[in-house]
Amino acid sequence: MKYRSGYKYQLAQDEAFKTSFRPREEIRTARILLKPSGLMIISEGYCWDGASGIVDRSTNLKASLGHDALYQLMRMDRLDYQKWKTADDDFCKWLRKAGAWGITAKLDGWGLRLMRGKFARPEHRKEVHCV
Repeated sequence: MKYRSGYKYQLAQDEAFKTSFRPREEIRTARILLKPSGLMIISEGYCWDGASGIVDRSTNLKASLGHDALYQLMRMDRLDYQKWKTADDDFCKWLRKAGAWGITAKLDGWGLRLMRGKFARPEHRKEVHCV
């Protein structure tokens, strides 16, 4: 058996996001679809760890889902990880859309900037465990 650990949430229905990314062709994984229009659809069953470094709130949970999916595509070399700032900016836009206060979105965005896209880098792929 093979598995990855470190997740807190599992998506119970598909979720759609308008992103700032415009790939030339569709990017498709088992649970993520990113279209050339920028539409990203994350499928039921996708697992993520919530808003790392801050308290999970109703206003940041969906944004953390979209951000984690974009960073995952970067770790998989499907998106250029040098574009981590764009993913961070999208996270802040999604926070505001969910009703987060402007100051909250700015502080959360500032925290992401401090990390400088560290977890978007391919060397930060989650380890596969075998038993």
